[in-house]
Amino acid sequence: MFGLGPLEILLVILVLLIFTGGRKLPKIGEGIGRCIGEFKRALRGSPTSSEQSQSKGRKD
Repeated sequence: MFGLGPLEILLVILVLLIFTGGRKLPKIGEGIGRCIGEFKRALRGSPTSSEQSQSKGRKD
């Protein structure tokens, strides 16, 4: 995983906890997960839900 060992990952998590607080950390993780998912879908070329709804609304 990006060449990071367990100690480096633990250090990053601790720094995030200090700067953001424990309550915001799950929301940050959720946002990062959504971004990664959208990036993977874009690489595969499958349309996102917003693109699908826009294409359904058009009548060409």
